[in-house]
Amino acid sequence: TDLEGNFITESVNFTVEDTTNPVITVSPNDFAVEYGYTGQSLSWTATDAHPGTYTIELLGTGIVAGPTAWTSGNAITYNIPDGFSVGSYIYTVNFTDLEGNFITESVNFTVEDIVADIGGGAVIVIGGVIGGGALIGVSTVLLLLKRRRDKE
Repeated sequence: TDLEGNFITESVNFTVEDTTNPVITVSPNDFAVEYGYTGQSLSWTATDAHPGTYTIELLGTGIVAGPTAWTSGNAITYNIPDGFSVGSYIYTVNFTDLEGNFITESVNFTVEDIVADIGGGAVIVIGGVIGGGALIGVSTVLLLLKRRRDKE
């Protein structure tokens, strides 16, 4: 404003951007189950000022859950289908906020062979894994050696 009362105004628009990624506060550790498992699940909790959606992907298969809205500080749970064969499976969760910031984390879910003890210190691994024949062969040798010692 000048001395005569004339004035001019100008406006400035500015945007405050959210550049902070969500933070995963609770996550599962890698774990293994025996072949024939049932009722396994994964659970994560993330926090963010502007939560958006999450997805869960099974490596090699694609997205198995989502995109689904999530709430900051509340756990999301994924029930692993029963019946996976022996092997390792990697699940990856991706939390994205409303500004497109994201965080991912993976967990390794392993299905192992069932182990059967047939006595005499010998163990047979059932379930067919590469090299499984060698394990059965070693078990057979151990059993034969035990029988030979018992006869002496």
